[in-house]
Amino acid sequence: MPLFLVTAPNSEPITLAEAKAQVRVLHSDEDQLIQGYIAAARNYVENKTWRQLMRATLQLRMDRFPTERFIVLPRPRLVSVSSVRYRGGGEWATLATERYQVDSDGEPGRLRAWAAGWPSCDDELGAVQIEYVCGWTADQVPPQVKTALLMLVAGYYQNRDGEIPDAIFRTVDTLIEDFQVRSLAELPYLQGTNESLTAIEGVSPWL
Repeated sequence: MPLFLVTAPNSEPITLAEAKAQVRVLHSDEDQLIQGYIAAARNYVENKTWRQLMRATLQLRMDRFPTERFIVLPRPRLVSVSSVRYRGGGEWATLATERYQVDSDGEPGRLRAWAAGWPSCDDELGAVQIEYVCGWTADQVPPQVKTALLMLVAGYYQNRDGEIPDAIFRTVDTLIEDFQVRSLAELPYLQGTNESLTAIEGVSPWL
């Protein structure tokens, strides 16, 4: 898969206290269990919306630069681009920021090469690596998304020994529908980026 997690979020989109209030739990005996349900709910919403909910650093790996001048960066919302690296002549080089423009206003965000276009790179797997920051901060998570997450947590908690009713997923999907971004997995260099993230070696996937 061409999309990797470099730096994991340092918080979840809903707090343990919010989740416990949703399921009406006052004790701390099941805190770890509920934290797991929060993570599962966040993973569901991220995969369904194709978004990075909480701020993280991701790395998109491509075998080559595309022929067009635009590169779409998956898992919005794009905050900033840290670096664009490519392998040329057997050596890694960092593309000067003057060679491209960052569009963080659109969703998904994208890069645009200036008139000279993208540089040539070696014919190798993962010869292009784009590292960027994306996702919301805790105070930016929309209320509809938080409500959907809380409903999922409650569904997991109340149905731990059986299947969650389909009605819960239908309601959740309705709540997050407006936040879904068009899947761009049909683009050759983005195939697989709508799947769950893979952590770079040595990085903890989540909290």
